[in-house]
Amino acid sequence: MSCDPFSFPGSLLGIPPAIILFVASLLKLNQLRILVLLDSTSRNDVIISVSLIAVEVGLAVALISKFHTEMVRRISITLFSLFLLISLLKLLSGETSCGCFGQIEIHPFFSFTFDLAAISSLLLWDTSKAGSIQLKLITSAVSVIGFIGVLIFIGSKPISLNEVGKSTSDGRLVVVETGDWIGKRFAAAKFIENGEALRNGRWQIVFYHQDCPKCQELIREAESGRLLLATAFVEIPPLSNILRKESKTLAWFTLTDSYDWFVPTPQIIEVDGGKVVRRLQELH
Repeated sequence: MSCDPFSFPGSLLGIPPAIILFVASLLKLNQLRILVLLDSTSRNDVIISVSLIAVEVGLAVALISKFHTEMVRRISITLFSLFLLISLLKLLSGETSCGCFGQIEIHPFFSFTFDLAAISSLLLWDTSKAGSIQLKLITSAVSVIGFIGVLIFIGSKPISLNEVGKSTSDGRLVVVETGDWIGKRFAAAKFIENGEALRNGRWQIVFYHQDCPKCQELIREAESGRLLLATAFVEIPPLSNILRKESKTLAWFTLTDSYDWFVPTPQIIEVDGGKVVRRLQELH
């Protein structure tokens, strides 16, 4: 009795690309939700993002349920080829993130590898075992219900949080827009380790991520010691401390990791006597 060693595993090769599409669409959706919450995206950008998310989800469901397999295979290969080209261009231009997984920064080399693996998987996908219509319907229903469940989970309504930012209803994610702090007391101090010190005197405060290239430039500039204002750097979790150096002119602080902070970095504000005076574009 002969057995094709590729027949069974080959029929499952549509699943890895489907998983990549599902994950990418969910992460894009979460990022879009945050941008809408920040009111920092246009209507056209929202339409484009929602359309791409819908295409990714639709293809993922079709790949798993094996609906119109040959057509879906061709469309999926075309889409992943486009993603592959974008990753390659970003890799060659020296960018550090592909921008294809929402807030999560994935180096273009890895996204290029994922896309190449997905295309290979689709080319080797055995579509001869399509399965019954009942199985297709059940698989599609489970996929859609699962996606909607995750969508509801990440789609929490925003509420305010002590003049610092907007938070999801579970209170975990906090979206910060420092422009809203101008003219108000520096309420974020209580979420900063030893932050009460920043309520006294005049400070320029930099919120930074350790993997932010612009933030690294600001730190190097500040270390030159030619600044007019007392300068504090506040690291946003996840924390690393790798950029910190002992300095007589700089103060280092950290935001509490009790929350997941969404803060576009770098953000520079001037605080005088515990009140946020203005937002700065550069160090002074």
